[in-house]
Amino acid sequence: MAIDIDIKSVFYGRREILRNISFALTSPSLTAVIGRNGSGKSTLISAISGLARYEGRVTVEGDEVNSTDRKTLATRISLVPQELRRPHITVAELVSYGRRPYLKLGEGLRDIDREIIAKATSDADLYDIGDKHLDTISGGELRRAYFGMMLAQDTSVVLLDEATAFMDADFERRFIEMQRELAMSKTVITVMHNLSLALSNADNILLLDNGEQIFFGSPEQLLSTDLVEKTFSVKRYSSDGKIFFA
Repeated sequence: MAIDIDIKSVFYGRREILRNISFALTSPSLTAVIGRNGSGKSTLISAISGLARYEGRVTVEGDEVNSTDRKTLATRISLVPQELRRPHITVAELVSYGRRPYLKLGEGLRDIDREIIAKATSDADLYDIGDKHLDTISGGELRRAYFGMMLAQDTSVVLLDEATAFMDADFERRFIEMQRELAMSKTVITVMHNLSLALSNADNILLLDNGEQIFFGSPEQLLSTDLVEKTFSVKRYSSDGKIFFA
């Protein structure tokens, strides 16, 4: 298994945010995490990435996340979080940071690193803003920049927390396609709010409600239930063979 998760609980202070989360993923695959606001989606991403302490087990490529050093973990898991920092560095510098986990202390970029950075910059469509500073670009451009860094990091597991927020419609469509492309060779876990996009693009769906897992399985299995309607208080519609919720 690329990822094996059996989380008993995650606390923030005295408040339990997550409980009873259990699923396993093979590589490659695309898993969409859905749920209402406050259901624990971002907390789950933080736990898998090692940023939130948990009770239970989270293993990536057979190693327990909480007992793996950060540098090693960064060669296996990359993360585009929901909240992005804006340090006074250029977009190009940020993308290059994706190669840091692979470098020895004091070592400069190698030819292979520059090749990977160039491809990541191209794939994320960043050449036109490469020399701009993060504190001067738009929210959508900032997300593209962090996505470029994630591509340069080139890990087997990719975590995306509402990664399309603030992106324009054209790049959002391209980004969904890029998630599918990534999932051809990597294990991708992405938090999504668009139910129709999640159900039409993901291999697996993880549905959270009130901090607890209420479904894990294929989109087809989820659609055979009424869990989406009950959880989100929506109605199901179909048009031209496609299913929508509103």
